[in-house]
Amino acid sequence: MNNNYLKIIIFFLSLFLFGNYAFSEEKAETCPRVEVVQDFFDKESFASMDTSFTQFSVWLLLNEDEDYGICGSTTDSYIAGTLYGKMKRIVGYVDGHTVDLKLGQWDNKNLLFVYYHSGGNQYILKIFEILERDISGEPLFVKASNMGSIEVEQHKIIVKNSERLNMNEAKITYDTYEFKDGTFTLLGSENKTIHRD
Repeated sequence: MNNNYLKIIIFFLSLFLFGNYAFSEEKAETCPRVEVVQDFFDKESFASMDTSFTQFSVWLLLNEDEDYGICGSTTDSYIAGTLYGKMKRIVGYVDGHTVDLKLGQWDNKNLLFVYYHSGGNQYILKIFEILERDISGEPLFVKASNMGSIEVEQHKIIVKNSERLNMNEAKITYDTYEFKDGTFTLLGSENKTIHRD
């Protein structure tokens, strides 16, 4: 093969493999720093809650990658809360990415629903209680789905998981949890077997 052709192939292969990572990140001189990924809610969202929070945000901590000399994020996502409309503080973190936050009021408790993706194809939901100036140190609820399916409806949560039984069969499990008297309890599980031709 002509030497020039080989160089061209290597060049475009390098762009394909490393382009998105190497050229989309900023230079290491900008590290370390925090990057705000997304702000959630506004002051009116908390109007019926007994709390000083007026907003929650998801932050990433960017550090220098010594191998590539660029500024890249860690695997953690940090949850920050804004108090009184001006003072920000980190209230928690999750070991994952693509975080989505939702609010809820169940049985007179103010709840923060934290959805995110983690390793091993896991889609996780953690639920914290929102306090006056903080969130509960330990989550009230933590469950994962390897099918990306966690449904929340009418104070109930349905978590869907799959397990391969053999080459032609898989078991789908539906676990239903209920929030009552301030705690989550398992109402029941339903299993379905799927056959593949």
